Amino acid sequence: MKQLRTRELLYDGMEGESLYNEGHDFFGRSFTITEIIRNPFARLRRKIENEAYEQIISDAGFTSVRSFFKHLEETGEVQYRSQNGLSLYYVTHLHMLFVFSFGEIQPARYQLYCEGVWEMYMNRYEDTP
Repeated sequence: MKQLRTRELLYDGMEGESLYNEGHDFFGRSFTITEIIRNPFARLRRKIENEAYEQIISDAGFTSVRSFFKHLEETGEVQYRSQNGLSLYYVTHLHMLFVFSFGEIQPARYQLYCEGVWEMYMNRYEDTP
């Protein structure tokens, strides 16, 4: 798996209807918040190999939040947050995996980051040659 882009701020502003409906352009593609938040990062673990998942976490510097939530501690489930504590999401497009972080950082102030873009095979989600 090859990382093509690193962290970049895409949106920093107030909450409003336009936040969820307007497109945020990145790496030749436009993404809406609504499209992004449909895919929580934790679901990605079931779609790619464990080694690739761990590589993404390492490359991007995500932190585990398991110790903060008792129900996660009991189930052994691990969830991750971005460097600034925002929730993580992903979108796949063609042979690329986009990982985003999004959330409220102050009352009514939201940020959207693209945490990175990784090149992957379309059919197997493995390293590209």
